[in-house]
Amino acid sequence: MTAPPRKKSDRLSWFKMDAGAFLADTTGLPTAHVGMYARLLNLYWTQGCQLPDNPVRLRRLIGASTPEDEQILQEVLEEFFPGNRNERLDIQLEEVAENSRAQSEKAKARYSKVAPERKEESRAANQARSTAPDDSADF
Repeated sequence: MTAPPRKKSDRLSWFKMDAGAFLADTTGLPTAHVGMYARLLNLYWTQGCQLPDNPVRLRRLIGASTPEDEQILQEVLEEFFPGNRNERLDIQLEEVAENSRAQSEKAKARYSKVAPERKEESRAANQARSTAPDDSADF
C-alpha cells in the first residue's frame, strides 16, 4: 500500500549526508551499485522514509530498466534497506520530527505570551475608532 499524496510543503527536501559513512558503506562497490544506493536514499527520504510497495513502480522511479539494473537494485535493497527500511534515514527523520515539534511548541508558547497584549491593543484601537466623532457629516 502506498502513502497518500502529500502537499509540496510536506515534502522533505534535504537530508544530512555523512560523507564518511557513505564512503564506508560503498567502498568496494561497483559504481552502478553506488549510484543505485544514492538514488534509493533520495527516493526513500522524499517519500517520507518509505519505498513504494509496488516493485514495478519502484523500478520505474529508480530507473532500473534492464535485467542488470534490476539485479543491482535487489542487491542494494538487501544490503542497505533490509525490510525496505534504512535505519540511518529513519533516525534522521525522527530527529527532524522532534525538532519540528519542539519549534512548534516554542512558537505556541511565545504566541500565547504575546497574544493577550495584542488582543487588548486591538480591542482598544477598535473602541477608539467606534467612539470617535464622525467628521464626514460636516461636508
